[in-house]
Amino acid sequence: MRRAVHWDRDAVVREYRKAARLAATSPPVLDLGCGSGTLLETLSALGVTAEGVDASPTAVRECRQRGLAVTEGDLLGFLGAARPATWGAVCAAHVIEHMPPAEARELFAHAARVLRPGGLFILMTPNPRNLYVAGEGFWTDPTHVRPYPATLLRALALDAGFSSMYVRGWWGGLTPRQVVLGVIRWFVTAGLHQPPTGLLAVARK
Repeated sequence: MRRAVHWDRDAVVREYRKAARLAATSPPVLDLGCGSGTLLETLSALGVTAEGVDASPTAVRECRQRGLAVTEGDLLGFLGAARPATWGAVCAAHVIEHMPPAEARELFAHAARVLRPGGLFILMTPNPRNLYVAGEGFWTDPTHVRPYPATLLRALALDAGFSSMYVRGWWGGLTPRQVVLGVIRWFVTAGLHQPPTGLLAVARK
């Protein structure tokens, strides 16, 4: 898949660097579906205590080779076994779109339980109001289950008992060319299309 979509690790690092600065305001941080550890590595460089969990043995091995604290396992199982009020921030970058609605609801409920009062649940997910994402981009990943638009993310946060949530377009990692093309599409579609390819959602306990 990385070869087919011309995966650009530098773009991912740029995207996650911005998310890391947000998570760093509320340590310690738990990174769900941490993959090869891009967010964890950025948090470590900022001097923030962080731990990850991922179901992929390959990803976990890669993280550990770089000295990152990672647990191999199912993220919902990990959350279910975690003590309440353990984390200052829980991150789930490009995770929820791999879940059916029942599991997404469980994810929010677990995140609310393991966060400290005032803690942050930070999600990044594809933006279904972006025409490329909605028409093709989302479905190039065969492990994607369904998109989660902003309204549904807010509903899940309210259902889980979070005190607030904001959702905005996420520009992290986009090249100048992608930004320009996105603005042109926004103009041509009279606002139907949204230029950002991702959403950033932040819920506060």
